[in-house]
Amino acid sequence: MITWNIKDFDKRTLSNEGVSVETPDHLLCRVFDGNPALVHAAAEKAYGFVRKNGGKPSWPDYLDILATRGAPSSLREFAKRLRTFIPEDVPEQISTSEMDIDLVEVEEVVEPPAGGPKGGK
Repeated sequence: MITWNIKDFDKRTLSNEGVSVETPDHLLCRVFDGNPALVHAAAEKAYGFVRKNGGKPSWPDYLDILATRGAPSSLREFAKRLRTFIPEDVPEQISTSEMDIDLVEVEEVVEPPAGGPKGGK
């Protein structure tokens, strides 16, 4: 299960049912660690669709956005991995054309209410 709302789930009970709980940041880090070249290429491709106030942020600004937007529900560790990735460290590069993903431009990001969902947890 992927959620920012980790605190409201009993990990032991879910584990007994074969369900794990992790944040989006943790999931992306785990996927990145499994195939850094592919994930970095996908992040660069997604970055190509980003527009901010009529322009495109720089790559470092994009990583800052990932690391801070919606804090504490941000992608801080994932952004850190993208920042430190050096393509030359990976023997075989994977082109973005090999990725079987469709990306769409997002016009607006809607943040959840600060107090969480209405009606409790």
